[in-house]
Amino acid sequence: MSTIDEISNLFIWLIRIGAGLRIAFCFFRKMGNEEEAGVYNKRMKNTLVFHILSESIFQIKEMAMYYFGG
Repeated sequence: MSTIDEISNLFIWLIRIGAGLRIAFCFFRKMGNEEEAGVYNKRMKNTLVFHILSESIFQIKEMAMYYFGG
């Protein structure tokens, strides 16, 4: 069971780091190319939505593990 928790924590950190890097990448690309600023704004928004959904999924998993005694 501890292995599953370690893998889960690894995925959480990878998602956080990946989302942060994606937002930073889109932000800097938006600064360099103002013609496609709308595209990069949408990509940043989609990345934030993905991050919120993924964090929510892992929190629901933690609540289920606590509730069912896992």
